[in-house]
Amino acid sequence: MNSFLDIAKNKAAQEIFNVIPDGILISDAEGYIVWLNQAVLERINLTANEVIGQHCNDLEANDVFKPSLTKMVVEQKTAIKGVQVHFKYKGRDSSFITSGYPIKNDNGETKLILVHSQYLPDIIESTSKIDEAYDLLQRYSNEIKRMQLHEREALDNNYFFSSSSKYNSAIDTADKISSTDSTVLLTGETGVGKNIFAKRIHHLSSQSNGPFIQINCGAIPENLIESELFGYKKAAFTGASPSGKAGLIKMADKGTLFLDEIGELPMQMQVKLLHFLQDMEFTPIGSVKPEKVDVRVIAATNKDLYEEMNE
Repeated sequence: MNSFLDIAKNKAAQEIFNVIPDGILISDAEGYIVWLNQAVLERINLTANEVIGQHCNDLEANDVFKPSLTKMVVEQKTAIKGVQVHFKYKGRDSSFITSGYPIKNDNGETKLILVHSQYLPDIIESTSKIDEAYDLLQRYSNEIKRMQLHEREALDNNYFFSSSSKYNSAIDTADKISSTDSTVLLTGETGVGKNIFAKRIHHLSSQSNGPFIQINCGAIPENLIESELFGYKKAAFTGASPSGKAGLIKMADKGTLFLDEIGELPMQMQVKLLHFLQDMEFTPIGSVKPEKVDVRVIAATNKDLYEEMNE
């Protein structure tokens, strides 16, 4: 077989092309139809004898193919992709994602044109199934991570053992939220294990391969908290390192930033932190250029923040 035309004339090849649901149409270099499979015939509600030998311009003028990808390839002499409408297919005007390809000989001259089309609802359904499969794969991946974490915690004597339904419910909630990229606030009295919950969420998250950076907001002097979080450029202020310093937010890029004792954060810092949480960008001290990072933020406090806000 020397060409697609030979394949189209071959009975075995025709049976192969006719069994697939995608549309296959072949024309010569000038745009005269030489073969099309059963899927195309069903869409246009015509017989092969009514189409073969017809020119693509005439078929487009009669709304058989609109627009004609074959015509576009003839004119532009390159591969073309677009949306094609077949009228009254399955009782309504139906759209198809269609691609036209010039088949060239050894001299680079177009000898045939191949047009391939897929029914748009089938593509959407397939994409939906792929998304569903991806979501299922993510759930399986998270469950495997969770099992591995259980094993690691058991070896480290750091396993969550509890007979409290409320505590177990909190563990389940932490495990579920770990698969999202939501910012998390952990509350509870000192000693309940908020930092362990934070590490658990990190280890079960998609950021688990990144760093886990922890900062105690109450242990850093108020005048240093901004430089510790956002970093600074060289010579940004008196006493600054001549080479500058990367802040903890930058260090946590692709990972998790754990802000412990968030209730101790100075009031003026809360505005800057809010901007960072909203846009995931910050400006180091001494710089005018904002920087973006991909960071999961977890905060914790032993205070009643709602009561403090009311006060």
